[in-house]
Amino acid sequence: MKLVTSFLIVLGLCSTAALTATPALNGPDLRVTLTPPASAGVYQTRRYSFEVKNVGNKTANGSQIVIELQRTATSPEVYVLGTVNGYSTRCTRAANLLTCSLGSLGRNAALTVFVDLTLPYASAPIVIKANATTTTSGELNPANNSVNYTTVLRTFPVTMSYGIPIVNQHCTGRTLTSFFECTLFPSSIAEHESVFEANNTITIPAAPTYTGSWTYTALENRLQFQMYNGAVQEVAFDGRGVGGNCFEGITTFPTSTSGYVSPYRICFPIVP
Repeated sequence: MKLVTSFLIVLGLCSTAALTATPALNGPDLRVTLTPPASAGVYQTRRYSFEVKNVGNKTANGSQIVIELQRTATSPEVYVLGTVNGYSTRCTRAANLLTCSLGSLGRNAALTVFVDLTLPYASAPIVIKANATTTTSGELNPANNSVNYTTVLRTFPVTMSYGIPIVNQHCTGRTLTSFFECTLFPSSIAEHESVFEANNTITIPAAPTYTGSWTYTALENRLQFQMYNGAVQEVAFDGRGVGGNCFEGITTFPTSTSGYVSPYRICFPIVP
């Protein structure tokens, strides 16, 4: 009889526990999602959209999203790596930051803001970041407030021309990743001519002691070349087709310990 009574008491305790539910937390929960363009090529203007949705169960007051665009590695002035062509009227811009006011977002309410960008080719990733905040305390899941998006840009095929001088434009600096950074300081751009031959060799008319070789990989729209002063390799270039029958990329100097690099732009005549 004691065993039966004990069993019923335990069963009653289990039933009571099963019926006791943990109360849901009460608070806002801003979730940020980024919608990139379906297709974006180098130097093509495209729209990047950011949705902020309150998936919590409490109104998020004073909501905003801050969009951080990739900065140049120029010095002392720093700019956006690319051209900002427009953005939502909810946003204000300061340098590479867009701050967009969203006001109060009730439960399941959402707002979308955008920025239109023209992005260059760069040897390092171009990353767009965004983070949403609210003045209402008790954010349920801060982990979904932010996004980091690495842009994906198409490059373009280039038709090579052989045996004629081609202008190479370039500037020099440390940690530069894009010829776009050169264009921000036009007086920094220097030029020299080189001749690409059909047998994959290169000569520089103004520097006859230099010789070189080149490779074009059509599948990647990629041009690579090396320049030698005698037997010593002094220049290595790696670039991609950026439209207009031009390549842009970065030149490094294997024998130098200075840390300098040179973004290059090389354009071939457009053959009808």
